Amino acid sequence: RPLSRPFFGTPYELVPGAEPPRYYATVPTSILRESVDQALYSLFSLSLFILHYLKYFSQLRNVVLVLVEGESYVQSVLDHELSQGADPAISKKPNHVLSMLTPKSDAFVVITKAFGEDYFCGSLQISNCPEPFQSVDAISTILKMKKANPNYKPVVNDDVIAKINTDSRLYRGYVMCVEDETSRVALIDLGCVETPSKLAALPQEFKDTPPCGVRVSLHQPTSSSLSALLGSELSLGDIKIAGEEVTAVLGSFGRATITPWVPLIEEARVPAFKLENKTEAMITAFHSPQAVYLRPLTPACIEAFSCIIQDVCAFCITAEPLQSPPLLGELVAARWNIDNNFYRALVSKKEKDSFKVIFLDFGNLETVVLDDLRKLPANFKKIPATVVKVGLKDVPGPIFNLNATQIMNDVVANETKVIVGHEGDLRDVVLTEESSGDILNKILAQAMEPSWVKNASKMYLVRPYMNTDIKYDVWEEGTKLEGAVVGAPSHNQILFVNRSNLFEYIHTVLTPEMTKYCQESKETAYNPRPNELVLAKFEGDWYRAVCTSETRMTSDPTAMVFFIDYGNMGEMAINDMRKIVPEFASIPAAVKHCRIYGLPRSESISEENKKKITEALIALESIELIVVKQFEDGTSVVWVPSLVNTFTELGVPYNRPVGLS
Repeated sequence: RPLSRPFFGTPYELVPGAEPPRYYATVPTSILRESVDQALYSLFSLSLFILHYLKYFSQLRNVVLVLVEGESYVQSVLDHELSQGADPAISKKPNHVLSMLTPKSDAFVVITKAFGEDYFCGSLQISNCPEPFQSVDAISTILKMKKANPNYKPVVNDDVIAKINTDSRLYRGYVMCVEDETSRVALIDLGCVETPSKLAALPQEFKDTPPCGVRVSLHQPTSSSLSALLGSELSLGDIKIAGEEVTAVLGSFGRATITPWVPLIEEARVPAFKLENKTEAMITAFHSPQAVYLRPLTPACIEAFSCIIQDVCAFCITAEPLQSPPLLGELVAARWNIDNNFYRALVSKKEKDSFKVIFLDFGNLETVVLDDLRKLPANFKKIPATVVKVGLKDVPGPIFNLNATQIMNDVVANETKVIVGHEGDLRDVVLTEESSGDILNKILAQAMEPSWVKNASKMYLVRPYMNTDIKYDVWEEGTKLEGAVVGAPSHNQILFVNRSNLFEYIHTVLTPEMTKYCQESKETAYNPRPNELVLAKFEGDWYRAVCTSETRMTSDPTAMVFFIDYGNMGEMAINDMRKIVPEFASIPAAVKHCRIYGLPRSESISEENKKKITEALIALESIELIVVKQFEDGTSVVWVPSLVNTFTELGVPYNRPVGLS
């Protein structure tokens, strides 16, 4: 099998008629010879190793041992495998709050994790349920009174008390994996897996209390992502129980199926091989200077890669297609349309009848249909990913331009070996070509020189860019950000600028470049269409803006614009506008539209309180927020801790995200 595939990381539609070159990787002679010599071993060694050692060590509470001496593996629980490819686990907890539900129950679900438009996890609470049911808050209150052992060391499968970050509450859970000093804990009453800030052993009297974490699948998808409702309480109506199947009506969302929550193995963590400083590696895929995928060319990683791709392909020869859609975040086997073989993949998004997946051992993306997916056995999920995501130091811009993309394509196609240099931070990696000694970062930085410098006379060939072409910075969920509120369209929405490298780049690099471009351009005016992205002049400098109105045809024609990096609006003369070029349009906007997490539905808040909340948002100016959910359209759901006092003073109910204060 080839060790890599080319990935074309930059949109080629920026230049009309341009097509990405098609490169295919070949197997290096040395690897091919080794593969021939050990063909049978490579095909069967991985599965035989796992079966042998898992069987023997099942007495040790089902932990997975390291595959290769000297390589670090995460301990993983086997008792809680519930994926479409794994055998259903014997539940650690024989009882569940769901079994206490009756058609007459007064119950609701608090959403803790949302996935797309039709599926979420949460905590099932029953107001009129008899003992032994206890609410999450009641359990937390009692747990706080228990004295913890300060010398406790977590072990896989331990029942524990978990404290999550600055959240004042305590939660029940069990340890799914331990690596170094970090644990991942399945919170059985919330339906999610988190990394706790503190752990303690769970007292025996709480081990038999039924858990209340659930998975909820809507029968009809909503028109927008459920993540906007994280922290909300949804009441259950018209509860129907048929055998083990439980359904209920969740208000305007319609009927849904509710099942006990048992975590997927991959919810604990998807580990990867370690990428040490001065390691020899090869690039397998790239998306941007901040998302380059490297395969360490260590013997252990090469052997694991060879074994896993052959084992997965062999398994999928007889495996049946999935009969139901996979869960977002689930590991599956997915078909790659170039060679029709199956590889490990992580489901990242559902789009109508198709799914976006990222191949775990390559890093490239693919859109597939249900027929292209297969169940992935649990033992295949436990093998670390054989590629590592890194960022390139001193390579400007959030995406590669066409010149840099061509260079990266050549490096991938030729399977160029590189030496990885870093000081512990994989976001600042330097790659040196092994054969020539050239530093790839420098070559790419030179290639990122703007094309308009060389092709200033061909601006008429550049297509107009619209507001739908605007890109946005990706914020990882759980990230704490500091920045400024530059607008508040309503009581539950803000326009936010993150104090980040992106904004620094826009302010110190991009703005001077755009100003220089406009000063040297032969254009004297530009008449934009509504929703078109343009360059607009303000107090001598040039900035990116979206035209929000038709042009007013007067003696000095004007149009309204919104500045996408600063959040202000204004009426600008078309003499102070210019057509934007690809290099400027491709940089993500600094201003992001954010929805405030945890507020109840709009109709339940008085107009006076809405006005006061909006005023409080505008007055915040410089704030700290935490990302709860990130959407592909650039919008985000955020938690703003500094609003808690305002909500409390106004008597507006709110819900905190799990693990956050």
